[in-house]
Amino acid sequence: MTSKEEKTIDHCNKIKHSLDQILRQINDVTNFVRIHPTKFQKHLLHEIIKDALELMIIPNNIVIELPKGNPEIICDDSQMIIVFTNLIYNAVQKFEDDGKISIQYSDDDTSHIIQVVDSGKPISDDVLPKIFEPLFTTKQKGTGLGLVSCKAIVEIHNGVLSVKNNPVTFTIVLPKNLK
Repeated sequence: MTSKEEKTIDHCNKIKHSLDQILRQINDVTNFVRIHPTKFQKHLLHEIIKDALELMIIPNNIVIELPKGNPEIICDDSQMIIVFTNLIYNAVQKFEDDGKISIQYSDDDTSHIIQVVDSGKPISDDVLPKIFEPLFTTKQKGTGLGLVSCKAIVEIHNGVLSVKNNPVTFTIVLPKNLK
């Protein structure tokens, strides 16, 4: 391969990466502003997570652990796929080397509790309180709408989305029975 061909391939790869970023930003914006009726039905948690993972390319050096439990949750699966795609994608972006994302499930009498825990760097203390603010981003190419969309979707499901550090853990609490 000639030097010119290598430069052309490198340039094409950069263009592809830029187009992927633009597409992700467009998806973030459209997911944030899209208004459509929420269709609540019973769905298996593993199926929602697997559908979210199919939308991403996960590097080989990152391990994703699915929850031990596979409950039926009442939700709009297309909306919850958006939530898991965003949370997992954000975690993947933080890793420079090997990493692990563990999706954990527990419940109590009234709620499903789903946690997305990553082994990456903690969120800085000055960023943590602003993380769900519209248009707030720490990424050079971010829109600041991904986590806002996640929070809005979870709230439409009468749930709560929260975050804490050490390790970084996003917790989704969804009611077992929607009224």
